[in-house]
Amino acid sequence: MSDAARLALRAMIDGYRAAQIVAVAAELGLPDLVRSGTRQCAELAQRTGANPDALRRLLRALCALGVFDPLPPDGVALNEMSRCLLVDAPHSLDPWAGLMLDQFYASWGALREAVMSGGTGFEKVHGADAWSHRGRNARSGRLFNHAMASGASELCDAVANAYDFSAVPTLVDVGGGDGTLARALLRHYAMLNAIVVDAGEPGPVPADLAGRLSVVRGDFLAGVPPGARCYVLSRVLHDWDDVRAVCILQNVARAMDGSCVALIVERIMPDDAPPLEFVISDINMMVMNGGRERTQREFAQLLGNAGLHLERTLRTASPLSILEARRR
Repeated sequence: MSDAARLALRAMIDGYRAAQIVAVAAELGLPDLVRSGTRQCAELAQRTGANPDALRRLLRALCALGVFDPLPPDGVALNEMSRCLLVDAPHSLDPWAGLMLDQFYASWGALREAVMSGGTGFEKVHGADAWSHRGRNARSGRLFNHAMASGASELCDAVANAYDFSAVPTLVDVGGGDGTLARALLRHYAMLNAIVVDAGEPGPVPADLAGRLSVVRGDFLAGVPPGARCYVLSRVLHDWDDVRAVCILQNVARAMDGSCVALIVERIMPDDAPPLEFVISDINMMVMNGGRERTQREFAQLLGNAGLHLERTLRTASPLSILEARRR
């Protein structure tokens, strides 16, 4: 047994410690406080209500991890890493850290139960499935939507550049959350109109998209609006098991006519040597929702079971691909 292998494995085992340290820093708003000029421990403790000695130790750990730079006598300064946690940073990781602390961390603590039972760690911990929990808990719902939106902006550009929407008059963004993808597509394609369907509370429509974007509250497990030329499901199907994924696709197929296209935007799991990001995401789907990442063959099977035919697959400049399907 080599020392390098042992140290690498030990770092994996201890990974939860760093995750908690970073997430608590984000939860306390430390990066934005430091940017505002509150840099020394005593000031930060006063602003956050934290215990000064405990906070000093947390700041020391954050510096050791490289999240902040030390600022004598016992303060911190922003660096490239902590700037990624600023709430208004491009692609900010602050919402992701908040979601991890609020929902992911405890659920992953029930991974063993998920592996043994085939159920979800989330339900084991929270007593309800993730979607019901977020529907009943407004803060958790906002955290989830904010985290998904913060990570979506760069993915949206990749989708807009990989697929030509210029001939599409209207699309429905099924399970589109706060409409981040729809807004990006509308700004790329001036003639496009979009309807966002999501179970969450509809948000406001930006003034520059008034008349082109509408947001509808609805349950895609029950149905989706008919009449659009294109139906987009971006990072939706991986949240669901095969039975409910087919149900969603069947509802989309019912809304489509022969001229319509369905676009499935997802990671496609390679059959051999899948990337670590993909397999970790697959376990996350198992723990949180009972869903899964899928291979292209598995997607084709889902689509076929729903009455759709996979026509082609487009790679994007992101980890996501676009599967284009039509009614059979």
